[in-house]
Amino acid sequence: MHTAVSAGGRSGFAVGGFGHDGTDARSQTGVYQYDFKNDRGSSEAPLPVALSQFGLALHERELWLFGGLD
Repeated sequence: MHTAVSAGGRSGFAVGGFGHDGTDARSQTGVYQYDFKNDRGSSEAPLPVALSQFGLALHERELWLFGGLD
């Protein structure tokens, strides 16, 4: 999974990456957000395609993904 933290440090994000699905190792579509202040995590809308090995940045309340392998 690739991670990013908001500038204020209130939220963290974990996105995609390479992992095991129970049968095979493959790229993932998961997007997860964690609210540090309220100690609560949530699943967000998944990536449209499974990706790994990408760049990830949080800019003005939007996650930006760059490159990657499917």
